[in-house]
Amino acid sequence: MDQVASHLHLSVRTMQRQLATAGTNFSNLVEEVRREFAVRYLANRRYPIGRVAMLLGYPRQSTFTQWFTAKFATSPRAGRNKQFKR
Repeated sequence: MDQVASHLHLSVRTMQRQLATAGTNFSNLVEEVRREFAVRYLANRRYPIGRVAMLLGYPRQSTFTQWFTAKFATSPRAGRNKQFKR
């Protein structure tokens, strides 16, 4: 959060207030972006699932799989094979 606020030339508190005014918070925004990138990366079969996990900031594939399954009600592999084909 500090890095993002700094990049935007805002204090952390100002960024938090602006996000609250927009009806969100930093954690929700990160989660939304992470979901979008998960779908995008899994649609690209050149990225192994372990690489997708790393790109999204997960230190282990198993941690990413737990997060993904909680968010999408399917495993990353099943999601890639069924829902995220392009």
